[in-house]
Amino acid sequence: MPISTALVATDRPARYLKQLVSHLGHKATTQLTGDGRGTVQLSAGTCALTAGSDGLSLIATATDTEGLARV
Repeated sequence: MPISTALVATDRPARYLKQLVSHLGHKATTQLTGDGRGTVQLSAGTCALTAGSDGLSLIATATDTEGLARV
């Protein structure tokens, strides 16, 4: 299973996590938990978002490399 990770440096990671989950919720299945985590489920794969002290962490997974590129 291919995986891609990114860390987006920002001073407001929790705010951007909420905005991304809310915005993408119109086109995908999303979930926001109370502990500062979010999930975006797309047809091609999943992206897990975590707000940390140093920024917003994104971990994308898919069943193949084409799907990962779409996520």
